[in-house]
Amino acid sequence: DVYKRQLRAIEGAYTAQKVANGSPTFGDPTPEIQLELANVGGQQTQWEPVVDQLVPMTEDDIPLVAVTGMGVSVDSTRDIAELLSSENIPMVSSAVTADGLEHGEIPGLLRAAPSNTEYVRALREYMDGLDEDTSATLVYDENDPDLFVTTLRQAYEEHLADYTEGSAQEYRGTTVGESSTPGLYTAITMNLCTSASDTVFFAGRAPDLDDFLYALSIRSCDHIPM
Repeated sequence: DVYKRQLRAIEGAYTAQKVANGSPTFGDPTPEIQLELANVGGQQTQWEPVVDQLVPMTEDDIPLVAVTGMGVSVDSTRDIAELLSSENIPMVSSAVTADGLEHGEIPGLLRAAPSNTEYVRALREYMDGLDEDTSATLVYDENDPDLFVTTLRQAYEEHLADYTEGSAQEYRGTTVGESSTPGLYTAITMNLCTSASDTVFFAGRAPDLDDFLYALSIRSCDHIPM
């Protein structure tokens, strides 16, 4: 749940701080890095006042030198990154994957994870190397705005369109951290039963994927796309 994810994030940040300050791992034996926690609220709705507090901290006696832990790929993450970039504050993210959220688009933003397009290109290379023919269906979350879902869907459509057959299947997914409505995927799973697809390209959030896979597992048909 959300609480556990927040706890793990804080534990990881604290561990990294201890390693950096207690060993010469990063080239400086005594960097004396301090960690300032910034809470932007549920769904990052309170990001503006938080960023307004962070920017002046670059002028403190012990200045703010970078921001890390950028959240999931939603519009508010892009807004945060653009504002911090305009103030020349470096940022590091390990979770952001949406296209358009990279150093070339937003100066000062570095991310460890590949973009959605890079993931899909790798998937394309894998599928092109399969011996058997593949027929896929695109299933996507129609909720807006969600940069992760939108750019992942666009990457599927651009790079894997010749693997899909028939119309795409859409659903109205949940926001990050919420539970989906029972029966949300019933129509989609039944449509997949009657289709010739043996593969699903899913553009949605992880909680939705878990529920979608469960819905697939309890269908009454024998044909189960992977």
